[in-house]
Amino acid sequence: PTLFFVILIKLAVGWFTMTPNQLRYFGGGAISTLFFMSNIWFYNRIDYFNPEAAEDPLIHTWSLAVEEQFYIVLPVLMFLLWRFRPRMRNAVLMLLALSSFGTAVATGTDAPMAIFYLIHARAWELLAGVFAALWFAPAQAVGNVGRVLADLGLILIVLALFIVPVSAVWPGPWTFLPVCGAVLLMLYGHQKSLARWVLSLPPIAGLGLISYSAYLWHQPVLG
Repeated sequence: PTLFFVILIKLAVGWFTMTPNQLRYFGGGAISTLFFMSNIWFYNRIDYFNPEAAEDPLIHTWSLAVEEQFYIVLPVLMFLLWRFRPRMRNAVLMLLALSSFGTAVATGTDAPMAIFYLIHARAWELLAGVFAALWFAPAQAVGNVGRVLADLGLILIVLALFIVPVSAVWPGPWTFLPVCGAVLLMLYGHQKSLARWVLSLPPIAGLGLISYSAYLWHQPVLG
């Protein structure tokens, strides 16, 4: 509902501020967003790292499309695995994750926009969250070491903000830093640790509560 509201407001504003060509372009982006295909729409039309992309009001929805495509395919895959090959579940998921990551690394230099926008090179990041869910209970066996791992997770995420080269292919090897950090926080962030204290501070927790809305609005407002 929030996404629909953002699109409607931007459409109403665009009716008075956009040229006919701009409005048609916006309409195409809006329709592709509603059908979870905006990553493909923008892949075929604009370089995400081009300065002009900063003015596109819906370009940020590419990530929603990737997520929704993943959420549509994953339940079907998990059902088939549990129904026919339950013992192969982890092996198949790991193979898919490695294939996705390998594709991103192998083709990133030649096709940077393809690996940035499209699900085949992004699936491994989302599968990391699946593994965190599947392995949550066994992972708790580490005991108090989990506190250290939670802090390490936060450090990896913050570190990635400062040491990842501007020219780095993304996603790629450098993406492991924030992905691994996020996985560690998902597995151990509930344990008493510095990371838990920091992320529980009212300003940060408050930002987390409005993060989806802030994500949806920031591009239309700034663009």
